[in-house]
Amino acid sequence: MKSKKSLGQHFLHDKNIAEKIVRMSGINSNDYVVEIGCGKGILTREILKNCKRLVAYEIDYDLYRYIQHSIKNDKFVAVNADFLEADLNALRSYKSWKIVANIPYNITSPLIFKIIRERNLFSLITLMIQKEVADRISATAGNKTYGRIAVKIQIYYDVKKLFNVPPQVFSPPPKVNSAVIQLRPKQEIEILHPQLLNKLIDKSFQQRRKMLRTSFKSLFTTREYENIKNVDFDLKKRPEKLDHNDFIKLSNLIAEKLNL
Repeated sequence: MKSKKSLGQHFLHDKNIAEKIVRMSGINSNDYVVEIGCGKGILTREILKNCKRLVAYEIDYDLYRYIQHSIKNDKFVAVNADFLEADLNALRSYKSWKIVANIPYNITSPLIFKIIRERNLFSLITLMIQKEVADRISATAGNKTYGRIAVKIQIYYDVKKLFNVPPQVFSPPPKVNSAVIQLRPKQEIEILHPQLLNKLIDKSFQQRRKMLRTSFKSLFTTREYENIKNVDFDLKKRPEKLDHNDFIKLSNLIAEKLNL
């Protein structure tokens, strides 16, 4: 079965890599697992050796039919749907799920942001993604690859980069290296106004070399800006120097000032 470029398909064919991903995911016979983009099923089969139940979302109807006919297992359910658009309410009848997936690189950012929105549903996430994106997600403040996506993920998850994966283990091989990362939910810090926090992060990194006080002038009204410019935070700092806890603190201080 040929890969479809429009869907960003690169099929993993190295069984050792599939085994390593599942081993490092830590899933066991009591776990409910979600796979996103099961492809030809090399990772699917390894997951099924170790879990209680597996639900695999596959947008490609041809692959969905193939996987349905080739894997006969009472623990397995294939769903012909785009995970980004899928209603996940059916999963809520179980306590929690783990995600183990080799995802198409062209949906990495929207997929991770959906996982953040649905974070109460998933207890652990193990993903193979483009190495460049893995580096950005796991970057810390001050690093040249540090940015918006790192901050938003690290607010809710401890991020661990597990190992790199070369192109030749895929068919067709991608033009980039891959990496496996793990997202482990952390105990959430109180966020007074999540929408404000998101706006502050987005606006700050639109002009990452500018001081916060400069970037915020166009985000708030003149009256709001006058209220917040003396907040107990150094607004002369640049966003790339702030970690996720700094952004939470700043957001909460501004929310209090503006009575949000």
